[in-house]
Amino acid sequence: MRALFAEAVREAASRIDGDPSVSFREERLERALVDALRARVPSGAVVGARRRFVVPDWDPQPGGVDLFVLDRDETPAGFAELKVDKIEEALWDLFKVAALASSPPAPAGFLAVAASARRWRRAEVDCASLFPEADGRPRSWSSLVLFDRYAAAWRWLLSGGRARPTRVPATVEIAFVANEPVRAYPGYELRAVEVRAVADDGWLSFDGDWPAGSAEAGCVPVRALLDPESRVVWMPGEVRTEIQLTGEETGDALCVLVDQPPPGWSLPPHRHRNESETIHVVDGEFEFQVDGARSRLGAGESIHVPRGIVHSSANVGDSTGRRIVIFSPAGIERFFAETGSPTPGANVDRAAALASALRHGWEFVADSPRTG
Repeated sequence: MRALFAEAVREAASRIDGDPSVSFREERLERALVDALRARVPSGAVVGARRRFVVPDWDPQPGGVDLFVLDRDETPAGFAELKVDKIEEALWDLFKVAALASSPPAPAGFLAVAASARRWRRAEVDCASLFPEADGRPRSWSSLVLFDRYAAAWRWLLSGGRARPTRVPATVEIAFVANEPVRAYPGYELRAVEVRAVADDGWLSFDGDWPAGSAEAGCVPVRALLDPESRVVWMPGEVRTEIQLTGEETGDALCVLVDQPPPGWSLPPHRHRNESETIHVVDGEFEFQVDGARSRLGAGESIHVPRGIVHSSANVGDSTGRRIVIFSPAGIERFFAETGSPTPGANVDRAAALASALRHGWEFVADSPRTG
């Protein structure tokens, strides 16, 4: 379905009718996409617009679906929500589409937004980062990160209607579909993504208008969990860890940790769903395995681990090491603040630590070769 929708988006971008002197309205985008899809779906399939479907896990229900594709037997094959200029409204549509796509028979779910290139590139426009400019690896997002990062957009969306989700997927995956210039409106780009819920990661229940655990639902800020003077925690394995910068201090761009793993320490193969990780070795000798490639680093050397790549590490030296660890974007520092002990030698609840790690986007890969 993704390839078919990508073709339809490319054709629609070239065939949207309009006068550049007149505002670009959503109805024009809708009409062009419906026509392009009707020319491509199998015989007997139905393409339509603005129909109400039951959206799982929403009460009250949201409005009708902007665009839908039904198989011959009326089984939903795909849904899409459309917007023109209103990039920040994509957060609402993302969770609406994710809910529709998670219900049997798991139809495809898409978002398509047309906006000026200048608006797409303005860093302060909420939700623009959900729409990549070019094809690449699908990106998994923690829903808690999305609600905290785009809290202003969600708050504004809540003011516009009564519909509310009762739960949302803990993780959503967003995949590039298309990015096309709109011929009739110079300077506009039509970007489309496919959205799906990562069902194995569980769900976030709502506490009123916000998911439980989000800052707006009363989740304590990271800095309030820490000793204001030291901001030091001790992680499993007696790893002294300083939380130097949090997302609250960097606009969620990154967080910075300094850790001191003892000799013999190791971390099993894992990946981070939401962040890339850069490690600079200050003291000691460490072995890393990143995407199957093994390397040994000493003082003054660095390594970068892209988001979603399996990696492991170990202190293979004879003394306690010291590393600067940068995660981008921020958010994962909450795991260290929640899990670590303020004093060395304390018993850390490993089951609780694992549960917190999974909640914050860690994925442990049992069948990968381990470092060390």
